[in-house]
Amino acid sequence: MLISRQQAPALSVVAATVSTMRFRIRRRRSDDDHPHSLRAQRELILALDADVDRQLAAAEVASAGITTRASILIAAAGLTSGLQVSEQAVVPAILAVLGALVGVSLLLMRTADEVPILEAETTFWAQPPVVARRNLLHWKNGVLRERELSLLHRRAVLVSGFVLLAASISSEMVVSVIHVLSGGGE
Repeated sequence: MLISRQQAPALSVVAATVSTMRFRIRRRRSDDDHPHSLRAQRELILALDADVDRQLAAAEVASAGITTRASILIAAAGLTSGLQVSEQAVVPAILAVLGALVGVSLLLMRTADEVPILEAETTFWAQPPVVARRNLLHWKNGVLRERELSLLHRRAVLVSGFVLLAASISSEMVVSVIHVLSGGGE
């Protein structure tokens, strides 16, 4: 098809307009779906995501350590309260039982929530990979903050349980010394 010289300027204007519209449409789509700053920061997002995963794993190890210590507290407090058989050792026995109950409460204490997989799938499914990765990173970071706060509370409760156990042992020693000094011992 031959184009006359009179039609050529009009066609070039139309071609330029169509090209500009395509660029705007492409630009809008990419700005909405793939922000340039996110694409450029992909490696940073992946590195941050890996670090959050590492911190979540460390928090899980710390939580398992607290659970182990709570089990030790329960056993030690149970043993201590079982050894206190005299009628003067009421307070130490109560302190030991309270220490054991603190250990049990630690085992029953809820840690932090997990990232809900089904909800995450429906939330991130329609998002471009980099945006979904960034949003998942934010979600996991929130879970990490909750876990760290939970660990802080559980550590404080664990310390109070061991303080009760130590007070029980100390008070049993005081009761025994007073009993011996008052002539009740052998």
